Amino acid sequence: MSVMDLERREIQFKEPKRQEIIGGKIYNMASPVTNHGAVVTKLTGIFDTFLEGKKCRVFGENTDVYFDEENKEVKPDLKIVCDPDKITDKNINGAPDLIIEVLSPSTEKHDKIRKMELYEKFGVKEYWLVYIPDRKIEVYLLKNGRLSIDNIYIQYSPEDIEEAEKGTDELLKEDVKVTTIKTSIFGDELIIPIEKIFRNIKL
Repeated sequence: MSVMDLERREIQFKEPKRQEIIGGKIYNMASPVTNHGAVVTKLTGIFDTFLEGKKCRVFGENTDVYFDEENKEVKPDLKIVCDPDKITDKNINGAPDLIIEVLSPSTEKHDKIRKMELYEKFGVKEYWLVYIPDRKIEVYLLKNGRLSIDNIYIQYSPEDIEEAEKGTDELLKEDVKVTTIKTSIFGDELIIPIEKIFRNIKL
């Protein structure tokens, strides 16, 4: 086989570029790294198990969302859809009820500003931003047409907890007691240990 034939085969088997179209502009996406994929997989598994037999469904990062012609091929890391009419063979057609984005240094600004504005515009009810290095999750809820911060959840280390309990910051003392997170959609039906989301993540 000639060098030219090998180059043609290499081009043929290259994965297509991952991209999103937001506001009519194409944004290329970086390939997910190990920790990112691990957290997305854990969250997908948690929701998939919980939603067994329920009308809502969870979809991972490989399922596109179509909002309109200028906002399509959007690839949230995880989305939950409770309206079966929005689920097609090709994509999710319309706003999911809940979207989760796991941030990385190259996507943080994109997810926290551009995509949040998009999700707000089309009425996503709940939006999570997951910060792996900080073991932190910011939860935004749609209120009066705006995605507003509702709560911040952190997996504190045993050392952080011990230090907080010895200190004088009463708010921090209460914060370190919070070890679970739940959605506005499912309420007390689904309570997720924060530690479970970040378990075995090596920084």
